[in-house]
Amino acid sequence: MITIGFWNIDNKGDNAGLDKSNYISDFAIERSIDILILAEAGNETIREFLKKTVDYNQLSNGNTKLTFLSRIPENHFDNKCDLHKTRWLFYNINIPGMIPFNLASVHFHSKINWSKENLSLECVNFSRDIAIVEENTNCNNSILIGDFNMNPFED
Repeated sequence: MITIGFWNIDNKGDNAGLDKSNYISDFAIERSIDILILAEAGNETIREFLKKTVDYNQLSNGNTKLTFLSRIPENHFDNKCDLHKTRWLFYNINIPGMIPFNLASVHFHSKINWSKENLSLECVNFSRDIAIVEENTNCNNSILIGDFNMNPFED
């Protein structure tokens, strides 16, 4: 069994500059999270987290909004799809003894900056990329996780 966690750190507003690495490490350790995806986490927060939780590695991804941290060795993660977006990121994960799966993480724009209609259209783009990833990896076992900034019953 693998435990996956997602947290939108939100390094803006009233909490900007606050070191949240203690909260993140407590969250990851207490819940035995194997793969942790952070949205809006600054480099300093990630560095401090990695110092406190030495069994995690940061996966290289070139993504500006999402950071993947994992206790699972990096060689089990493959980004065959080459879809480096700033708002979503995919990995095909193949761990011996487990069914291979695609992990799609998303952090859509805030409704402060985007309309409901624009977010709905972005879902179409995200869905298209999921289909591309599933075709490229020959794997339809996909898990979606993240901050969609949408309500469950929106268009």
